[in-house]
Amino acid sequence: MDLEPLLGSQTCQSLSGTTNCTPSVCNECAVREHAVCGSLPVDALTELHQIGRHRLLRKGQTLVWEGDETLLVANVMSGMVKLSSGTSTGTEQILGIVGPSGFIGRPNGGPAAHSIVALMDTKLCVFPASPFRRFMEVHPEMGVALLDKAFDDLDRARRWQLMLARASASERTASLLLEFAGNRAIEGKAYVFPISRGQMADLAGLTIETISRQLTRLKKAGIISLPSRSGFIIHDRGALAAIAGEARHSGLH
Repeated sequence: MDLEPLLGSQTCQSLSGTTNCTPSVCNECAVREHAVCGSLPVDALTELHQIGRHRLLRKGQTLVWEGDETLLVANVMSGMVKLSSGTSTGTEQILGIVGPSGFIGRPNGGPAAHSIVALMDTKLCVFPASPFRRFMEVHPEMGVALLDKAFDDLDRARRWQLMLARASASERTASLLLEFAGNRAIEGKAYVFPISRGQMADLAGLTIETISRQLTRLKKAGIISLPSRSGFIIHDRGALAAIAGEARHSGLH
């Protein structure tokens, strides 16, 4: 990946050009309330803007390759990315999915433990790792926010591990749909399946046939509809959450 657009001399580059580095950009951010930078004071946000860029990662584009040195970190503003790793047999295993307000990358650098690939066109707020790390040293509240985010991610990973070990096929499928829709799922809104049926099966520990049967059951029950193979609509979020067995969240990681 060409890093010049991210690490060049210009700062606060928007998706359509260069914007003024002012906190007003953050005020307009739809995920700021849930992002790690959400609790920063105005002066810290202004400083953070000096090292940040807005980047549009196109579907299928890789932000970070597994094993490469971590040169950047990012907040997901919209869209979705997958965290994946190669196996000894040469296949890909999806380790998690990160949606809006999720944080990706390692501020302390080092080899990336997984690749980060856009599942759809994804807007990111990107920061070079070294300046971001120095920012954390000056503003410890950012380090506290990242620690809280890391504990949340660990709790989610543990819940997902429990679900893979104990949950039924219907619970796993419902949980996946809620993950894809995010923590602000809206009834009647169309959502995209960001991964294939085979990848859904791998992530949920099921077979493709089982995933397909469960989707059909949810459709027949009127809980969802499947207007196309690539998308779904939630008609009864409460019922879907009840099947999943818990109030879901955004980001399987």
